[in-house]
Amino acid sequence: MLSAAGKPIPAFGLHLPALVPVSEPLADWLKPRHTTGGTLGYYLIGLHTAAALWHHNWIRDNTLRRLLPRRASRALNVPDEPGHFAPVAASPTNRQHKPKPHALERKPALGGPVWRLLRRRGFV
Repeated sequence: MLSAAGKPIPAFGLHLPALVPVSEPLADWLKPRHTTGGTLGYYLIGLHTAAALWHHNWIRDNTLRRLLPRRASRALNVPDEPGHFAPVAASPTNRQHKPKPHALERKPALGGPVWRLLRRRGFV
């Protein structure tokens, strides 16, 4: 878009060469598409964030914790597989540690019609 408008392309203090020849009609054609693509990207980021928080807070399936590197997830005692927890060394803080049941083994966090719909559709 910058190339078509005849503007330099800055990158780390340098100016990159033009990618396309200067063309005002091309710049006018690209601008709304570039703006729409950026807006859709922001909506996609928001949707993914909302889905991750939904999994974490309502489904409670450790999705966010499983995104952590392996070493950090072991420190938090996050299961590698459902029902399989990493061994924890005995210490005063975790001596009474009992692993939480897997998300599908405990009572649902969602009640009523939403839970029935998810169950009927085979998601749970």
